[in-house]
Amino acid sequence: MLWGRLPVEAEIGLLSFLSFQVVPIFVMNDSPPTFNLEGREDNLTQHSNGLGPISGASFGVGFWLNGTPFKGYVLRAVFTNYSYTYKTVDADGNPLDQVNFVERRLLGEFGSYSRIGAFIIGGTLQLGAELNKQGRCVSVTATRRIETEDCEELEIVVDDTPPGTAVNLRPSLHPAVFDFTFTLGVAF
Repeated sequence: MLWGRLPVEAEIGLLSFLSFQVVPIFVMNDSPPTFNLEGREDNLTQHSNGLGPISGASFGVGFWLNGTPFKGYVLRAVFTNYSYTYKTVDADGNPLDQVNFVERRLLGEFGSYSRIGAFIIGGTLQLGAELNKQGRCVSVTATRRIETEDCEELEIVVDDTPPGTAVNLRPSLHPAVFDFTFTLGVAF
């Protein structure tokens, strides 16, 4: 939620040791606090590039090591597909730059869940890789903007006042993904 995104997890047990998970993400905040914590300008916003506020979904298959879904340890394979549009505006509020990007990742998860009656609490550690190799490098000069798509960065212009400033939207470990989740839920 620090990224302005609210994941809503739905998971169903298929067998005594196997479950299937779908996690749509809703973009709840266009200017989340983490954008400024990373040294980016206040004029950077994010928007869902999917169905309304839903930016996409992830799909996962979980293998429950204790043999009971939603209780104990789980190993999960996950594929994500979340689409976002990042925008910046100048000091007058006019559009400055825009980048569309699909976070397409393949992840492995290891997690632990506890069940207390109908309530579930758990967390996972995710390791994986970004599959979308789209890149964009931007140079801003006094007379023009030069864009290059054959690069590792995913840059967006945040200030076009010469000499101009562009920031990288990718995390520092790119293309590796290292993340964690915390889950509170109800089981039916």
